Amino acid sequence: MKKILAGLTALTTVSLLMGCGGTAVGPGKTAPGGGHPPVADEALGAIAGRWHTGSLSGVNYYDPATGRWSDASGTSQILTLRADGTYEEVGYLSVTTYSCTSKLFVEEKGNLTRHGNRLTFTPKSSRAWGYTCSPSNAYEQRDHIKPWSRDYVAGGGTLTLTDPEDGGSTTWTPMD
Repeated sequence: MKKILAGLTALTTVSLLMGCGGTAVGPGKTAPGGGHPPVADEALGAIAGRWHTGSLSGVNYYDPATGRWSDASGTSQILTLRADGTYEEVGYLSVTTYSCTSKLFVEEKGNLTRHGNRLTFTPKSSRAWGYTCSPSNAYEQRDHIKPWSRDYVAGGGTLTLTDPEDGGSTTWTPMD
């Protein structure tokens, strides 16, 4: 999450991240065509799948005090880990402060390696786009995310990723 929020220091509230991932593969699942997916690492195979973190408000709501419709807000990300050592992360952020709504869309794809309980994500492509307060203030960045690592713990139906530098952690739940 830290890398997604870089460049958004003017925003004081983290909100909505939403996206879609690819086909999940992992233990007991088959690859397209019916075969089993190649497994780069048995431990990666054990955590392969689509994972979600965050929460969303209602889709839209009407504010009778202002007579205006307001966008949904919250935070949501989807992380797809594949047994073949690839990953995809997508997200959508929407923050409304007073009459200013800012939105950020993020997508990242790349390779995933494991060393002990540390996962290293090496992006092959990334894109972030959105606007601050008005679509006329749009921006876009491509291939801006550098490799990053997280320590992981899987169990009890969750996957927790912890930043080894600052100790911040995110808990993910399976989507499939």
